Amino acid sequence: MGAQGQTAIDWARFQMVRSYADRRIARLVGYFREDAEQHLALADRAARDGNLRAMIGQLEALRRDAIQIGALGLAEMAEGIEQEVRDILDHGLTDFALPPGLPALSRMIQDTLAALEADISPPLAALQTSR
Repeated sequence: MGAQGQTAIDWARFQMVRSYADRRIARLVGYFREDAEQHLALADRAARDGNLRAMIGQLEALRRDAIQIGALGLAEMAEGIEQEVRDILDHGLTDFALPPGLPALSRMIQDTLAALEADISPPLAALQTSR
C-alpha cells in the first residue's frame, strides 16, 4: 500500500480544493502545514500543562483544517485523541496519563503533508531542460 493509502486522503476532495485554488494550492498546503504543526505543538503544550480544554480546542481546529483539505485520516486520528481527552474530563480525572496518540498524530501530519506536497509538486522530468 502506498503513502496515499496510509494517510487516508480523500483525493477527490483535495482535487476539488486544488481546482478551486488553482495556482495557490502550494500556498494553501503551506498554510495547512503551518497550522497543523502549530495546532499539534499547542495541543502538546496544553497537555503537558494539564489544560485539557485547550488541548481539545487545538485538536478540534486540526480536525476541521484536515477535513477541509481532504486529510480524512488525520482528521479521524485527531478526533480519536480528542475523544480520549474528553473522556478524561468527563470522568473528572485529575491523575491521568497523557493520551498516547500525540506522537502518532505528529507522524500522521508529516506523512499527510508529504503526500499532499508530492501531489502538487511538478514531476522531476518537467523540471529538467532538454539540451
